[in-house]
This record gives sequence, C-alpha cells and structure tokens, in this order.
Amino acid sequence: MSITRAKPIKSLYEKCKEFDLVLVPDAPMASALNRRLDKPHFGPFAITPRRLAARRREQAEDRLAFLELIETTDIGWKEASYVVGNILQCWEYQGTADAVLEYDQFATDTARSAVDCIAEMDTTSRRLTDYTIEADTSVAVIGVKQLTSLECSILPPDYEKIDPEIVVGVLRNNLSDFVLFKESILQYLR
Repeated sequence: MSITRAKPIKSLYEKCKEFDLVLVPDAPMASALNRRLDKPHFGPFAITPRRLAARRREQAEDRLAFLELIETTDIGWKEASYVVGNILQCWEYQGTADAVLEYDQFATDTARSAVDCIAEMDTTSRRLTDYTIEADTSVAVIGVKQLTSLECSILPPDYEKIDPEIVVGVLRNNLSDFVLFKESILQYLR
C-alpha cells in the first residue's frame, strides 16, 4: 500500500479561503482550517456536514434511539440494540432512514416500527436528511470521497472539490500547528 503526500493545511486553506462554506470529513481538519482564517467570517467556515446540519455538537444517536425505542415501543432491549445499529448504519451509508428495510433479513415488523420511531426523532441523521445549503452559498468540499451518502445528500448541485490526499504530509510538515494549538489551550487553562 503506497501512501501519497498530503497537501499542507496552509495549502488547503489557500485553495478554499474565498468560499463561503467549506465542508470537511472530520472535525480536526475543520479546526485547523478555521484557525487559519485571516479575515472575519460570518457563520461557519470549515465544518463537518453533521455539525452544519445539527448546529450543535453531535450527540450519540444510537444511545438516544435505543432509549427511545425501549421507552415508547414493546421491543426488547437486545432486539432494540441490534435494530438501532442496523438502521443508523444503513441510513448513514445509503441516505434514507428506511434503507435497512430493503434487506430481507431486516424487513420485519419490529424493524419497521423501529424505523418509524427513529425517523421521527430529532437526531443528527434526521437533520442531515432534511438540511439544504442555501443556493447562493459558495461551497468547497475537501475529501468528498470520505463523506458518506447521507453527508453528501446536503451538497448543492455546484460545489468545488478539493482533494486533500492523505494527512501524512500535514503531520510531517505542519506538526508545529498542532503544537501551537496545544500550547494555546494549555495557556488558556492556566
């Protein structure tokens, strides 16, 4: 397996700094890009699709869904645990809450009632499903191949793709950014 060089965060920032919104696959990359902002920016700049749609830190959906099923249905805890994981995973990778029902082994009455219950909950997946980016927003996406189907569902028809390659180069060439970040946090805490 060969490892390709990554574009340094500085290079990624230079490519996307003129956009209104930059979607990234993970929070550390969003934080690194946001720390590079060199002019005021209203609203989120670099952010994950889940955090953008939820407008808050992501909550543990599986736990919330499990508890909701236990409290509001007659599904047992073992079966609830099993069906919740399958529903949320299919939703994430196929883009719809009822995607799990396309599989014969999951097309049961229990799964159907669980899907109905979970689809109505205020979860991050539900917010992602319902979310749309405003048409007049210029959007760049870094690492679109790393986004799931559900995360890609919020992308507008026109957006700029920016390939980050692999983060190896960032670790080799820009480790000082992480050290500075750590030091600023430690200094703030003192």
